Formats: sequence, C-alpha cells, structure tokens
Amino acid sequence: MEDDDIQLELDGAPPGGQPVQQGPRQRRLQPPDTLQGHPYLEFPDGTDAARHFQKLGRMHIGSHSAIDWDAIDAIDETARVRRFIPVDSPWHHLFDLAHTPSYRELLVEFLSSFRFHPPGVPVPLPHPDAPPLPEVSFRLAGVLRSMTLVDFAVHCVLYMQEEIETEIYTAGLVVVDRPTLLGFWQVIAGANHWEHEKSKGRVSFIRDPLYRFMNHMLATSIAARGLQPLVVRPCALAHGLAQYYASAHHRQEDGFLYGGAYVTVITRSLGLVLHQDPHLRTPPVMPRRMGFQSLWGMKLLKRFPVGLRFKDHDGGIWRERSPYQSSLSPSILRQILLMQCPWRTLRRM
Repeated sequence: MEDDDIQLELDGAPPGGQPVQQGPRQRRLQPPDTLQGHPYLEFPDGTDAARHFQKLGRMHIGSHSAIDWDAIDAIDETARVRRFIPVDSPWHHLFDLAHTPSYRELLVEFLSSFRFHPPGVPVPLPHPDAPPLPEVSFRLAGVLRSMTLVDFAVHCVLYMQEEIETEIYTAGLVVVDRPTLLGFWQVIAGANHWEHEKSKGRVSFIRDPLYRFMNHMLATSIAARGLQPLVVRPCALAHGLAQYYASAHHRQEDGFLYGGAYVTVITRSLGLVLHQDPHLRTPPVMPRRMGFQSLWGMKLLKRFPVGLRFKDHDGGIWRERSPYQSSLSPSILRQILLMQCPWRTLRRM
C-alpha cells in the first residue's frame, strides 16, 4: 500500500504559487515577510488585534495531520480508533477536516482578531446601555463577523444544522479533573515513569501505541490548554476550538500556529472562493495523512507473520490492557485522549 503522507491534495493554489509543505525543518527560519502592509492585516494602532498581529505574523504555520484510515485498517486498529472517533461524529469531522490546506494570511488575520465570550459567563460592559458582546467574533478576508457559538460550530462543519437540537450537540463532552488525569497517566505510562522527575510526561513512556499516535495527531492540530473542573458543556468541541483560537497569541513565538485547516473550512462556509482571492500571496501549507511512513517514523510498527501491527516495548504484538475502562465512561476516555492531551498538560503542573 502506498503511504500518502506526501501525496498532498491541491485546494486552489493562489496566483503565482504552488502548494508547499511547511514543517519542522523550517522552524528555525523566519517566515518570509510578506504580511506587512497586507490589506487583510491592517489593524487600528493600539488595539489588541494590532498587538497580537505583531507576534502572530512572525510565527510559522503548522501542517495539520489527518488520519490515514487505510493504514489504520491494514494494521487492524480501526475498531479501537472508532471507539473514540465514531463515524459521522463531531470528532470524525474534526479529524477529517484536518486534511485541508492552511492559508497564512487568513489564519494570522483570524487569530489576531478572534474574540470568544463563552455563553453564560458574565462579561463587564463599558456602560450599562452597551449591547451584549457577541459570543464569537473575528475578522476574515477583511470583513468583521460576529455570531453565536452555535453558528460558529456549524460554520466549522463540526456539527450539521439539523444536529443542533439533538443529543449530539446538547450532551457535550466531559472535561475531566486533575486527579482523573493523574490516575489515567499512571495507568497508561506507569507510576514509576510518572514519579521520576526526568521522565515525567514523556510521550515515549506511553505503553499503548494508539495513544501515542493520537497524541501526535493533537500535537499537530489543536489541544485544550490547561485544566478545568469536571463539567458537562454543550457544544464542547466547538467551545474548545474557540478557546484555542482565543488563546493562540499566548503561544511561544518559536512554535507553530495550528488551526488553519478549520479557518479554511470557515472561509468556505462563509461563501469565499479562495483560489479566486488575489490577496493570498503565499502558497498554502498543505496537510498530510499519518500513514505508514509516520507510523514507522514513530517506531510504532513491526512486521509479524500476521502482517504489520503495533508493537509493544518488548517488540511483540501490542495487546490491549484496559483496566481503567471499567471505571471510566467512554465520554471521559474520549475527552482524556483527544482533548486534554494529559502527557503534555500534566508536565506543566
């Protein structure tokens, strides 16, 4: 089977440019200074958007990773992955849409201007007669837009309009607390690895190759920042995505900006035609699929008589051991694995 990690799909390259893959090898290089004076990136002096742009405009754009389902099926792991990413679920949409190009000008404009006021959270107003602030607001292709979190979720194509009144939207996901995350880490990586200061939170000590694979998916996509109390929140996936965008300007300047794939999806949903936009001056950053090349590179695979399979730390075929599943519901497991990314967040505690 051909690995399509490098089989990139063209999504309308801007005039004069060809799609490129921007990755870690370019990390130490400053992005080309094509954003100064760009019509989409002119913000009023002294505003938060102008300050955020000064930092975000110097950062690299990360390439999103999408799941290569053919590779997952070939190593006989589809059933396990589908336990956490059910077909046609919002999580399925999230990872499927990751295979979308990112446009630097649009992403930097979007992140610089993005504001999120979660529904139900009081927001101070400048004066008593001021109108309430929109839940989500941003500027895209030079146009300022505002909407509810529900509308944002639909424009992200995480939820379909007809799903908004169903349990898919209203049930939300569970945001787990710190003790649950600590206990989960000790199960998947071992208490000794957790207590050893030098190896605390190291991904290589996660026993299950599938969880290491999912960690990489989120590390090259989006991950929730920080921990919150145990709570069930409607539209939790769109809520988490909005929180990620609202906090992007806090990221390290030598790191990568992700989320561009979903900004492209939002742009299309708003009716903009990207390949006809003359203001997109830089080639899009193309996605990749995490297939055999990635799995071999992460040292997760080995060839056995039955075929390619995930291997354990001793070199044998990985056999799932899941004592935690009896005490944690699937929704909590999904939140731990796909949203909180504990082996990263716990390192900062």
